Amino acid sequence: MRAFFVRLGVALIAACCVSGCSVINRIRAKNEINEGARAYHERKYAEAQQHFERALELDPEQKNAQFFIARAIHAQYKPGVDTPENIAKAEAAIEAYKKVLEHDPNNDEAYNAVAYLYGALKQDDKQRDWIMQRANLQTIPPEKRAEAYTVLASKEWQCSYTITEQQENKQT
Repeated sequence: MRAFFVRLGVALIAACCVSGCSVINRIRAKNEINEGARAYHERKYAEAQQHFERALELDPEQKNAQFFIARAIHAQYKPGVDTPENIAKAEAAIEAYKKVLEHDPNNDEAYNAVAYLYGALKQDDKQRDWIMQRANLQTIPPEKRAEAYTVLASKEWQCSYTITEQQENKQT
């Protein structure tokens, strides 16, 4: 009987340590989020990314950490700079935003950021496929699907307008 109580005591202590550690980790994660926000506002985006990643490690249930990671990576991308390192940052941001969308498929900011980054990288086919995927997704509200179709239509119109307005295509 005494062995039973010893095992029960050890189990209770272990349970308290585990739950206590998770509370401590949530507090540490919140601190990392705050430090990441401070670094982000100081335009230290790589440092902010590290803080947000650490927060996610400490508390995988942290709701905003993945989105903050994506934003910090995105902020490190410089539009119009075609170096391999810069392109890799944009691609990493796209992947980070896609992780956000896995958990929150209705996150418009993440969706729009992916569409923007594909456009900035001049990956028009990927951008079109991305928007078309949203337009065809039945789980998205009809208003959002309509917006996607509108964007696709405006891109097609712009393409035809550009071709039509070229001097060699004009006839009088």
